[in-house]
Amino acid sequence: MDTTYISEARIVGIAAGDVIEFDSDGITTTGLVLLAADESMILDLCDDSTPLVVRYDEISGLRRFTPDFDSLLSLAA
Repeated sequence: MDTTYISEARIVGIAAGDVIEFDSDGITTTGLVLLAADESMILDLCDDSTPLVVRYDEISGLRRFTPDFDSLLSLAA
């Protein structure tokens, strides 16, 4: 799995379905993006908690994970 570090200028690239990780108040959080807008996103932390709204200006170190499809295909064969 590859990790893409996203600068503030590139936040517009976040979309529903992305798996992201970010830092907020010294805590690293991972979640599934349910909805992304210009200034915030709704995340499912996949831990049976209620989805939460995260404002981009409240977080740092935003990272998006993308699968290596070649590796996944070789596992499926």
